Amino acid sequence: MTGHDGSIYRSYREAAGLTQEAAAEGLSCSVRQLARYESGEQEVPDDIAYRMAVLYDSQYLALQHLRLVSHVAAELLPPVAVLDLAEAVLTLINRGTELEEKYRRMMQIAEDNAVDDRERPDYQQIKICVLQMIAAGFGFLYAEAAGIKKERPEVAASRRSVQG
Repeated sequence: MTGHDGSIYRSYREAAGLTQEAAAEGLSCSVRQLARYESGEQEVPDDIAYRMAVLYDSQYLALQHLRLVSHVAAELLPPVAVLDLAEAVLTLINRGTELEEKYRRMMQIAEDNAVDDRERPDYQQIKICVLQMIAAGFGFLYAEAAGIKKERPEVAASRRSVQG
């Protein structure tokens, strides 16, 4: 076992509004097997995790599964916070702006196709900024997929146009 309790799988099944019986049928496994996965008694194989992500309509579950079961994925994929849509958009824009401010320095470092000792601290900071941008991108992608965005009722509001 990889040291997790399996509760993320149960949480996403419940968020999808499925009983263990309905989920087990959709996953082509027994209810007992699904209970083992959800309790952490048995590791969820990748093919079952993929089917869960599809059945529960949650790509975020697939990302979390990868980070849980693979040390490589946990090192390469940044941790992603589930945010509401507005916060996810603002975070993405802010990280993009921070990265944009580093473009000139990125070009100076890349100009000779080498990173020397003098450039290394800036290069490391830029790498951190890029990882933060990737995490913000995932946060934006999964804000809606995680069920955060709620359907808004139709209202008779005026339609505003953007002045160009």
